[in-house]
Amino acid sequence: MDIYPAIARKGSIPRIGVKDVVAAVFLMASKAKEAGCGVIFFPKAGGLPLKYIYEHSGIGVKDLEVKIFSSKITASSKSSISKQICAILSRAERKQHLTKKQIDDFNKTAVELPLASRKKLIKSIDIGHLEQFNLCEIVSKICDIGLYVPSEDRGNWVKAGIIPEVTHSPENDSYEQFQNFRKKMIAYSLDRMPDIVHDARPLLNIVLSRTNFGHALYKNKVYVMDEAISRGRTLNVLEIIFKAFNKDAIWNIGVLFCPLNATGRGNVDFVSSQNNIPPFSNRFDLMGEIVVESDIAFSSYDIAKLLPYRNKAISQLNHRQVIEYFNDIRKYVFHTFSEFLESGVLDENDLIRLIHFIFVCDEMTIIDRCIDLNPTQFPGLIEEVSFYINMPHPFDPMPIRKRYKDGIIRFLEYYKKMSLRNPIKNEIQRFRKKFYSIKKYYELLELHSWLKRYQDAKSMIDSLLKHQKL
Repeated sequence: MDIYPAIARKGSIPRIGVKDVVAAVFLMASKAKEAGCGVIFFPKAGGLPLKYIYEHSGIGVKDLEVKIFSSKITASSKSSISKQICAILSRAERKQHLTKKQIDDFNKTAVELPLASRKKLIKSIDIGHLEQFNLCEIVSKICDIGLYVPSEDRGNWVKAGIIPEVTHSPENDSYEQFQNFRKKMIAYSLDRMPDIVHDARPLLNIVLSRTNFGHALYKNKVYVMDEAISRGRTLNVLEIIFKAFNKDAIWNIGVLFCPLNATGRGNVDFVSSQNNIPPFSNRFDLMGEIVVESDIAFSSYDIAKLLPYRNKAISQLNHRQVIEYFNDIRKYVFHTFSEFLESGVLDENDLIRLIHFIFVCDEMTIIDRCIDLNPTQFPGLIEEVSFYINMPHPFDPMPIRKRYKDGIIRFLEYYKKMSLRNPIKNEIQRFRKKFYSIKKYYELLELHSWLKRYQDAKSMIDSLLKHQKL
């Protein structure tokens, strides 16, 4: 049972059909083979459906020597490079310590760093006692030393004519203007990628040399299969991370969507569509796996494994209580908060999901991060993900996404300013008590509905794979 009815967001861009997604993976796999790529990399979470198609199509069976890796990759403004590097490492590798030879090589290389970076290194970590630190600790301390990405410098955007000199946010522009900004940013990122400076790269090459991914990149080209290139920021991160493991790393990328016709430019090898957007973006319920940021790297949760170990049936009474609760809160939200609602942009179900998120999370910074598409590990996982997966698609028009976000923020500000004596606040607290009385049953229903959606998506892919020729 789906608790929340599906709605069509105003101004949504058409999605790429699942049949075309399957065909695109086959094309990318063929290109990777032709290029002699020995490593296939699928960024989480958007690359997970592509990984499923690749592994269940028979391609993987034919290419037994190809090594497959998958981890979270996102813009450095959303998550630190060090966390993204550590996400590629196994749990054992994160706790690994340097060998004596690695420590000697590290110290020799440190002396050769530019003066400013050498000072930062000495300030960041006690290089005389490197044996005390595990791999994850070392990476987190040295990763950003001497890192400069030209295409992420706003001053360069102005010089290149991408944005005007006056303070300006492209996110406030029209859909056409924002698309034009995206295209310029992607082109600029691709053209300036060779100019990325990273003084800590030689040190990272040393400390990451004994990892599985480090070994895999030795004499192996990498082919990345991902859902989209949005502004080119993730391209920068891929370049930085791959070359942190191996300075000579060679990689190409194929994607389902890119607004710019970038095939053959820089590292871009394949683009399926410039107009239609990926169907799985930010939809953990369709991917079958929830990926959220944790303290060290990222955590992944298989939706099926989140269901109770025992097949705990929901009684008729519990089911009825959930239905009654949602009928009551929908009516209340619709009539009480109508000023925040906008047809096709923000409806009562969006506010109910937000209110549930507030019920389980007393840290507004976590809610703010989620609104900015950065889910975080905390006890209210189901409520956070329920809110997250129902936000507007990240590649839908920015004006609609901004109106949704502005409405959510206005409600949060309104909620925070309410005094405890406010009758509305008291009524919300009454709903909070009711929510906690049905919480475990509601969460179980949510998980069941997500699992059903994932199974339906997987069944569609499996059906298409049967008729797809290798």
